[in-house]
Amino acid sequence: MAVIEPMKERHLRGVVAIEELTSTRPWSLRLFESELRQNASRCFVAVDPHSVVAGFACLLTTGFETHVTNLAVDPSRRRCGLGRELMCRLVDETIALRARRMRDAWLPGIMAGIAVGLGITRDWVAADDLVEWVEPDGGVVCFPRIRPDADVDLARFHRVLMEEHATVVGPGHWFERPDSYMRIGYGWPTRDRLVEGLENVSAAIRRAQR
Repeated sequence: MAVIEPMKERHLRGVVAIEELTSTRPWSLRLFESELRQNASRCFVAVDPHSVVAGFACLLTTGFETHVTNLAVDPSRRRCGLGRELMCRLVDETIALRARRMRDAWLPGIMAGIAVGLGITRDWVAADDLVEWVEPDGGVVCFPRIRPDADVDLARFHRVLMEEHATVVGPGHWFERPDSYMRIGYGWPTRDRLVEGLENVSAAIRRAQR
């Protein structure tokens, strides 16, 4: 099994060896060194558990387009998915580069949506006397808990929430806490889905009270 990681100078001997085996017009060592220095280039290698380079991939971005400039896998390591994994990494990198360029245009709308979600969740906690929390000061998740004096069958609560309300939270034991705690995200769903989910949590708590 190989790990995909950014190409470094220490990988170049293995990269050039594969390039010479697989290309009729192979890139030189100097050309690969140049690629590593260019801000517009991104290069990755597939490295096996013995730190041997099994494949590599390179891209060049123009700001509006991204081009795959080179991709090769050691002939002895083909047909095991390495080429696909390398290509997927290039796609991931392209998406990340695009997102970074669009950050200033996207971020205000994203932050506004997060603020709305946090406000909805804050109002829910204030209105439900069986729930309490420490309000987060960042991010898009919170970690409220069912009040200790609510006398709730916690296993039943999580079962009712899923089976009767088709709603899932991250139970506390995922985070080494009691299952009275729950991880709730307020940044992703639509406003209506978030309100519905929080109402379902409140309903399931009351169904599970002893």
